[in-house]
Amino acid sequence: MDRGIARTAGAENFFGRLPMNYFGIDISKYKHDCFIITDLGEVINEGFSFDNSAEGFAVLQLELQNCKHGGVRIGFEATGNYAVNLKNFLEKSGFDYMEINPFLIKEFIKSKSLRKTKTDKLDAKYFSTLSITRSYRQHEFSVV
Repeated sequence: MDRGIARTAGAENFFGRLPMNYFGIDISKYKHDCFIITDLGEVINEGFSFDNSAEGFAVLQLELQNCKHGGVRIGFEATGNYAVNLKNFLEKSGFDYMEINPFLIKEFIKSKSLRKTKTDKLDAKYFSTLSITRSYRQHEFSVV
């Protein structure tokens, strides 16, 4: 299923460089929701879900590989144990990520909308947008 990735993943933009791709992931116990946007604001994927399992991470791996040409930055809320499998997968796959303080997320969402709407897909969009606007501080990989 083509979601526009081939159009942007390998194409240079008018700045003469490949766009950076920001993955926002909303973490849940059994599934995660993801939203992908470029640093220029172009939506690569409006949202997809993947299970918190090896099969689900294979879906994420495909999206990461499709966007890797311009660079990938991944942001998600610091949720404790629910993100352990995702963190392990990302580290083993060679992708860095940034855990975002839940208070910062809450304040960022409040600044973007007066409505009290809260969905996992919308949260994933806010995580990717926040990752663009804030200084990206990647997580330090653990030594295994």
